[in-house]
Amino acid sequence: MFRTTQHDTTQRQRRFLAGGLSVLLLGLSLAGCGSDTPEQIKLTGQLEAKAEAPHLDEQTSARISLVEHSAASGQDQIVAERTVHGIQRLPTGFTMRVGSALLDTANEYGLSAQLLDDDSEIIWQTNAPVAVDVFSKDKTTRLTLMPYRVAPEGPFVTYRCSDGFQFQLSHDAKGAVVRLGKRQISLHVAKSLTADATRYVDAHNDEIVSENGMTSIYFDGISHHDCSAVSEESGPDSPE
Repeated sequence: MFRTTQHDTTQRQRRFLAGGLSVLLLGLSLAGCGSDTPEQIKLTGQLEAKAEAPHLDEQTSARISLVEHSAASGQDQIVAERTVHGIQRLPTGFTMRVGSALLDTANEYGLSAQLLDDDSEIIWQTNAPVAVDVFSKDKTTRLTLMPYRVAPEGPFVTYRCSDGFQFQLSHDAKGAVVRLGKRQISLHVAKSLTADATRYVDAHNDEIVSENGMTSIYFDGISHHDCSAVSEESGPDSPE
């Protein structure tokens, strides 16, 4: 028979407490590893006006977009956006945080911006996304905005697509303006996949491609093909 002394009991209690503490610390360590939040990348920049600064007030807002260009597919998509309210003057600075999990070192990135009035209509915008190295320490980018509604020379032409969709288009060598009902969208000329095609895009991945007399339009995530001109109008103020 073994005799149990007070000293033995105290030693066992100490060993038990030490073991329990080790298990508790291990559990906390594992819990901490699982609760880490994804790293965020901070982008900073400045919005500037190309010409005389527009009239702005407390109702004006800026929408800043981070656009990703896929090296594999050649397509652009917006991976992050931030809206800043109360833009009353230019130049003005901005800050944007993006989760690193959204970014891919194999792709290229650019920042674009738009100024919106109190009706959320675009009044000024960048002509094209400005390249930014999101993985470098220096991520300060200057974004130059220009008036949004600068119509190309020439009249608006009404187009009808094979599915019945209609839109009006005015374009030249530098850009295009599309009218969809009361909406008016400006696009800039972009690189085409073939030598015979003319392609216009904007920062939100809207796109128009004309080739061999036929036009395709991709807006709001929906594409319409085999669009051809059906009539001409005297100008952008003509009735629809």
